[in-house]
Amino acid sequence: MKTNSVAIKGKDSCCGCGNCAISCPMNAVRMDLDREGFEYPTVDEKLCINCGKCIKVCPFEVAKNEPCFNVLSCYAGFYNIDKEHLSTSSGGAATAISKKIIKTGGIVYGAAYTDNYKSIAIKRIDNVKDLPQLKGSKYAQTYKRDTYLAVKQDLAESKKVLYIGLPCDVAALKKFIKEDHNLYTAELICSGVTSQSTHRQFVEQIEKTTGKKITYFTYRNKDKGWCWPSIQAFSGETLSYNKPWYASLAGYAFKTFMRYSCYNCQFKTYNKVDLTLGDFWGLPKTDPRYNPNGVSAIIVHSEKGAWLMSSLDDFILHDATFEEIRNGNPRLHSCLAKPTNREKFGNVFAEKGLIAACDECRIWKDKIKDLVKDLISIINL
Repeated sequence: MKTNSVAIKGKDSCCGCGNCAISCPMNAVRMDLDREGFEYPTVDEKLCINCGKCIKVCPFEVAKNEPCFNVLSCYAGFYNIDKEHLSTSSGGAATAISKKIIKTGGIVYGAAYTDNYKSIAIKRIDNVKDLPQLKGSKYAQTYKRDTYLAVKQDLAESKKVLYIGLPCDVAALKKFIKEDHNLYTAELICSGVTSQSTHRQFVEQIEKTTGKKITYFTYRNKDKGWCWPSIQAFSGETLSYNKPWYASLAGYAFKTFMRYSCYNCQFKTYNKVDLTLGDFWGLPKTDPRYNPNGVSAIIVHSEKGAWLMSSLDDFILHDATFEEIRNGNPRLHSCLAKPTNREKFGNVFAEKGLIAACDECRIWKDKIKDLVKDLISIINL
């Protein structure tokens, strides 16, 4: 085995960004799916010259050596247009700053579903009318392919670029691109990611059960309110699936079956980014900043981030404190603990699929909790 390549890295120290593959001068590294559906690098030792470049661009190495945390200001915010507000997962901050970038002639990169809703990839958007493709929480890791190369090309053409992604994605991009005054970055408060195979099998199961192709899908519908999101799937005008996220098989799989590096996240205090965005969980309903349709938590880390938050169209901002945001978002500073049945779920998933993994790993306490959550959602307490 080459000792100066990503071949020596374990699964708990690889976030699947693909920097190693796009940076290898010999094309000796490729990203392959493992049996659980997560992408990891494979090194062709016949081509590898042991130059170490793949290690140098690994964001995990950067995060270990360069901890950084800086807060300039914090906000609670939401759209003041109900239709726009309801179409987002929380308050719509990511959409608002994306519109600002595009209206100045810039480009936005973010996570979007493919046409059949069975996979998720980073997409380049240069027109406001296409921004709805980036809305909504996706929960599975995105395919990046040559995304960072495309960002580099846009920057070389002196275009403003906004990249919205998970903390590890942004750290990887900034390691690959270095600094550029036209690059704006926004990281999402992250609990971790499950595999795309999990998402694909969940969508396929809905289609199998209903016998209809999905034409629209979301993990965060807010018909029951922001605090009780539901998964909805449509086939044409017909609602073919509607179940609370917390009580669904997808929800159980997400909290049980994450990428191993998510339990060893190195990016909780690595904020060389312009903005951190998420849900303002924990905001009391009596607080004047509260909105039942969702509130965005916004942390500004840089002057570029401050510019992004200035003069947003149709978006209401209220001052907040970092402590308020942190108290409602423990994933800002800590990882989820690896569940005791993580390995069992992964093994059953690889051999039999999602439904079998959930059936064999969910204990009766899980099922009762899910039933209670389902009932609470139905009566909308």
